[in-house]
Amino acid sequence: MLEIFPFLSNKINLTEGGEYGHSYNIRTFDRNVIRFFVALGTPVGDKVAIKYTLPKYISKLSGNHKIAFLDGLLSSEVSVTTFREDTREPEKTFHKFCFGIK
Repeated sequence: MLEIFPFLSNKINLTEGGEYGHSYNIRTFDRNVIRFFVALGTPVGDKVAIKYTLPKYISKLSGNHKIAFLDGLLSSEVSVTTFREDTREPEKTFHKFCFGIK
């Protein structure tokens, strides 16, 4: 980032995250850089919710093809979920289920 935008040297921070430290969160507060990435189509906000639908032709596929499609989609694009007890309900539930595609 600093090679492309050298004026960000005091306006950027990097946070390491993820279960094994394999994800990074880069933040800047420079409006020009933010506008640049928004113009490129970067999602804005903490929680960007997008409504997803499957293509109509998926319902016409054979059972094996449906399974193959859903297996590929879910195994490559779904975030790692956690299975834990919810404080509001007595049973355990999945948390943090989201797609990583736009």
